[in-house]
Amino acid sequence: MPITNLLSNMVIVTLGLGIATNTPAFKDYTLQKSIADAQIMAANWHLEQAMITSNGMTLVRSSVTAHGPSSEIVFHRRYLFHFGWQNQWVDFPEFNAWRDDSPIRITGGVARDCMFLFKDLANFYGVVDLKFGTNVPAYDIMVQRWLNASNLLTMDKAEQIAESSIGSIGVSMENMKFKAPARKEQKIQMVNGAMHLLPYYTFDWDTDKGKCSVEVSGISSNIALFYFEGECPQLEFSTNSFELLGFTTNTLFVVETRPGSDRGPVPPYRLFPYPIPLPKNQPLVGYIPMYLPMPPTNK
Repeated sequence: MPITNLLSNMVIVTLGLGIATNTPAFKDYTLQKSIADAQIMAANWHLEQAMITSNGMTLVRSSVTAHGPSSEIVFHRRYLFHFGWQNQWVDFPEFNAWRDDSPIRITGGVARDCMFLFKDLANFYGVVDLKFGTNVPAYDIMVQRWLNASNLLTMDKAEQIAESSIGSIGVSMENMKFKAPARKEQKIQMVNGAMHLLPYYTFDWDTDKGKCSVEVSGISSNIALFYFEGECPQLEFSTNSFELLGFTTNTLFVVETRPGSDRGPVPPYRLFPYPIPLPKNQPLVGYIPMYLPMPPTNK
């Protein structure tokens, strides 16, 4: 259904499945929930708990997606927590995207029950965005630090820390079918023409129920990165988050159109053909695009 002008009960869904609205109640809910979850993980993972406070936040973002809330918080330019991001987007497979019977598909990764990312920016193996501040060492400085540091861990001990970190936040290894890691390795770095083992370990689990990557620092004997997709009730946002946005039963969600193949003028919006919130845990094999069923069209 092409739409020329937005009505008061219409809300835009962006091509990245973001929802262009927000409220103070929603922002407060996502912030308080994210801080509480971060405090629980800090205690379970033996992080510096005194840093996880509301007055220690150096970056705060909250947004709405078609699946639910998304938030990102950095504490003292050191600990990054990211909840609820979904790697999905809207795609128009045909040029005549303004037509009401032209299909819209959703592509990208599986929308799991929840997604969670943690980084210890002071010990993370990788390039850190400069927006986090100058107290985060540059990557080449980190490499020299790792080369000169004593490694406090073995592969077996690092794997124990990684597995413990998963269960300690309420993720069921059995339910996720996480057994032996699909990949485990100690990082190697080429320096001055020679390969050097670094005090840094990476472990990956990947099943049809979800995935998890844990990176462990041999310097701090602790987690440097944690990424999870799957079922974890403790980390999931409440299902009433859309009520906090003021959405009523007659709310209509629309998506911006794209020019037709004839390059002529087209209505700027059309109805978004999927339910909000979007269903989760859709099957996906590898990186093949995910297709949700199209609703029947009335001719």
